[in-house]
Amino acid sequence: MAEKIVLATHNAGKIREFKSILEPLGYEAVSVHDVIADITEPEETGTTFAENALLKATYYMKATGLPCLADDSGIAADALGGAGQQQAVDRQHQDQAQQAQHHHLGD
Repeated sequence: MAEKIVLATHNAGKIREFKSILEPLGYEAVSVHDVIADITEPEETGTTFAENALLKATYYMKATGLPCLADDSGIAADALGGAGQQQAVDRQHQDQAQQAQHHHLGD
């Protein structure tokens, strides 16, 4: 029986890619939503992609009791001089939250 590894994503493309890598090595790769269908996503409070991946992996590992593989990605623009990569993602999340709040309030 293959050891189960939880994938901290609901992205079907990433799931297929991870499965194609892990299953030939003897691991059963499953989405976290296959283990706990209604699990909430952790708050991504890290300042780097690596910190957020670690936050997600730890959160889902504790929730499922299984080893977990997570990643966090975004666009890094050289024009920003290496700065602002995660901050740009954070601003996008803040903007989305504000838009949802305005929609909810009828703005």
